[in-house]
Amino acid sequence: MRTFLARLIFLILLVAIVLLGIAAIQHPHSWQEDWQNVRAYFVRHWAEWRGEAAKPAEAKAAAEPKPATSTPLPPLMAASPSYVPPTPLGAETRLNDRQLTLLMAARQAFWMRDYPVAIGDYQALINARPDRAALYGELGNVLWAAGQRIAAANAYGHAGKLLLQQGRYAQAAALIPILTRLNPEAATQLQAELAR
Repeated sequence: MRTFLARLIFLILLVAIVLLGIAAIQHPHSWQEDWQNVRAYFVRHWAEWRGEAAKPAEAKAAAEPKPATSTPLPPLMAASPSYVPPTPLGAETRLNDRQLTLLMAARQAFWMRDYPVAIGDYQALINARPDRAALYGELGNVLWAAGQRIAAANAYGHAGKLLLQQGRYAQAAALIPILTRLNPEAATQLQAELAR
């Protein structure tokens, strides 16, 4: 009798889990809204959990990201030489845990079409790691999707310049078609620098 009751309870739990899974698949909008609330909570409290003192300016900037067109991109280093050896992909170029978490949060916001949050997260990452061309490229993708074509062109152009400085010519050349559509002058300039 006990084994029968145990199997019955197990079967009921299994059916409940399957029904919840079906409901989650059929009504994703309700789960997405919950995920956005949970994500916002974790982003707000990340510094506290890590034992770091949260700076009020950073908290305010994270809560209210400015549009990308009003925030200037960080300046590049002085004029780059004609050839810079490629940057090794060692530990010094990797993102730390906090930055990696913020990158995943930015990508999730982009996938959920929450463009202002994604733009703010990418700008925070770029402020922390201005040497990462991939961050500028991903920011350009978000700005493009958000309809901010001029800001997207600026982000792609900055990514191209960084890639040239790092000696990653093939990746810089891959940006020329999109730059041609957005900012032909920047595309021509990038192409001329590649030809050197």
